[in-house]
Amino acid sequence: VFDMKTATLANVHRLLSTGLAASYQFRLGIRTHVGAGAGERVITARQVYYLFGRIAEHLDHAPHATKKERAKNREARNEPLTAEDREEREARFLEYINRIVHASHPTDVPQADVLALDATSIPTWGRPKGPSDANPGTANEHVRSADRESKWGKQTYTHQNGSTQQFGFNAVTTAGLHTPRSGVEPLKLIEDVTIAPANASVVHAALALVEERSRAVATPARIAADRGFTYSPTYAAGLHDRGIESTLDIHPQDAGARADQRTGVLMIDGWPHVPWTPTRLHEITRPPRFTIAKRDDDATLEERREHKAQRRALARFHELIAERGKYALSPNGRAKTDGRRHFFTSRHDAHLATATHRKSKVFTQATITIDADVAPKLRQRLRWGSPEWIEEYSPRSAVEATYGNLKSPDGENMRRGWIRLFGLVRTGLMLAFAAAHHNLRVVRRWAERTGAATADLLLVADPPDLGFEERTVDDLVAAAQAPPLAA
Repeated sequence: VFDMKTATLANVHRLLSTGLAASYQFRLGIRTHVGAGAGERVITARQVYYLFGRIAEHLDHAPHATKKERAKNREARNEPLTAEDREEREARFLEYINRIVHASHPTDVPQADVLALDATSIPTWGRPKGPSDANPGTANEHVRSADRESKWGKQTYTHQNGSTQQFGFNAVTTAGLHTPRSGVEPLKLIEDVTIAPANASVVHAALALVEERSRAVATPARIAADRGFTYSPTYAAGLHDRGIESTLDIHPQDAGARADQRTGVLMIDGWPHVPWTPTRLHEITRPPRFTIAKRDDDATLEERREHKAQRRALARFHELIAERGKYALSPNGRAKTDGRRHFFTSRHDAHLATATHRKSKVFTQATITIDADVAPKLRQRLRWGSPEWIEEYSPRSAVEATYGNLKSPDGENMRRGWIRLFGLVRTGLMLAFAAAHHNLRVVRRWAERTGAATADLLLVADPPDLGFEERTVDDLVAAAQAPPLAA
């Protein structure tokens, strides 16, 4: 209806008051009929601001947040929040914003098989007044801003932001990954969202998000995450405690071999290998990309050279991973609920085993058990770098594609000034609405393109004259007398 580049509350009011059909405004209670011949009353901008502010006030769990208490003399006074108050409000906030996101999922679309987890920066409308140095954590001790909850933090350098530092928040989200047999593989919908200050732990936010999802929807079977999450032992322990398998990339500082004294195996990149595995295979350089798209015909000379180098690096990686796989142990079933897992041992190049190796369990037994406390941070269902692992991990980039859509001017345009609001809760509420809008936009476009036959309300095609109607006195009276729609 409107070409709106921002989602400010002024534009929200404009859309509600003039962008919806009059009869629908009556049904929603946005527009009311005032007596016979007295005209109509429509929601004001002040009412929109007030309602949004009151919602945010009841969900605000910042350290400086307060609650209004009624004294015996009926005078309102502000009381500081207790730790219990803040915890309760934070849980309520996380529940509400994800109810908004979950409501944008058509019931005809099945639950995703794997969730791709990642984080992205969200700049605040407030300007920082203070230092920004190489260590954003120390800069936050002296920074001042109209947005008291925004902090300095690190972000991935892109052509859009042009910096490795940002002042604001981090959004942590999951995107659903579907298998080809599901029939909805192209859909990459945002499943869950949360928000945290830019200097806060995204791992803590991610685990809170998983906990909320398990309460509201269902515990996901597997989660795929990049090295920003998997480097933390807290992340691995949190997923294990919830019975969730992880598909993870290996951080360079975690790469290499570590011996397990009880069994004699070498845990290389989180997977058990025989101890006589050649040293040159202990650390294998990660390629720039695990999958490489076909080169464009009009690529420049520099792009051709880069594409060739990437293909060469990936081919070398596959070669070394396959060679190391000959020394890897084979799983004997899935991991147990207590974290233990059984493996078949390998006899490949057993003549290389030393006298010490020949005394270990991995040499003398056909099967061994790897306990839960052996390299727990790096353990996963598939062997890192194997073709099966690449096939399962590579679609994780879908969550980054959703960020591109959210921040694109042709999408939700989430960049500085897109809402012009301060505070974590207010930004988080608008983030949830942006995620819901993204999902509706993506899934409706998919349904239109594929001709999906469905009766789901979210996927039913709009009539060509949506938003336009002939208004008569009888229509207005009937609309005004109809009961309002439930919120």
